Amino acid sequence: MGRGVRVRARASGRPADPPASPNRNRADALARARAHAAAGNAVAAVDCYRRAVDITPGHAQRLIEALQARGVAFIVAPYEADAQMAYLARTGAVAGVVTEDSDLLPYGAPVVLFKLDRDGSAQRVARADVPAARNPRLAGFDDAMFLELCALAGCDFLPSLPGVGLKTAARHLARHRTAARVVRCLKLAGKPVPADYEAGLARAVAAFRHQTVFCPQRRALVPLTPLPEGGLPPPAGPCTRFLGPLFDDALAAGVAEGRLDPMTRAPHAALPPLKGQGQGG
Repeated sequence: MGRGVRVRARASGRPADPPASPNRNRADALARARAHAAAGNAVAAVDCYRRAVDITPGHAQRLIEALQARGVAFIVAPYEADAQMAYLARTGAVAGVVTEDSDLLPYGAPVVLFKLDRDGSAQRVARADVPAARNPRLAGFDDAMFLELCALAGCDFLPSLPGVGLKTAARHLARHRTAARVVRCLKLAGKPVPADYEAGLARAVAAFRHQTVFCPQRRALVPLTPLPEGGLPPPAGPCTRFLGPLFDDALAAGVAEGRLDPMTRAPHAALPPLKGQGQGG
């Protein structure tokens, strides 16, 4: 690309088992978008409509063909694109990530550019600077606390508890230091906490740490961060299918390189011509 900038695009692959798949949230986003539109809140409606969009393998195939035609490097994630981008950034394959999704920070991307404008301006956020945040205050938050904060405040993998947003979750964690203690205190205070919430919270944190990604150097599937010896402890483990099941490395490479459909892991079916292609005049 221009000015010495090299772009590496990415696309999502097959949804993993919950909680690693955000697909269930798209219907909720669509409902919220329609409600905002009916209320005349166009800005909020557009934001929710964007969250409701489902990118199909056909869409991804069109993009891959366009990238190949322009010589732009790309990779198709085996499961979640956010985790794949974070892995590329963490291993030095890319210098940074351009996105509108704040999940790149709990996944551990070192540098993220948000709100990229047409003039090239963007908001740069470094993962190392997160503890210096003032709104909410995150001083003293280590990596474990930050991941638990992201899960408690609500993420693609786990809805937040009623009345527990980012600031409230940060305040509770600053006082109690662990999510388990926060949940215990919420229960003692009479707050409604679903029976399966703590297990879902542990799985959400584990997904941020250990989501299955593709390693271009090894041409194999690997966890974003190595799993602990002996596997995940309860309540997140011992089953790890929610992180994205491993499958044959040759198939994983075919998916990553755009040769295989990420859903079927078979060669892509031929797409019909785009409207206007192949027509004279």
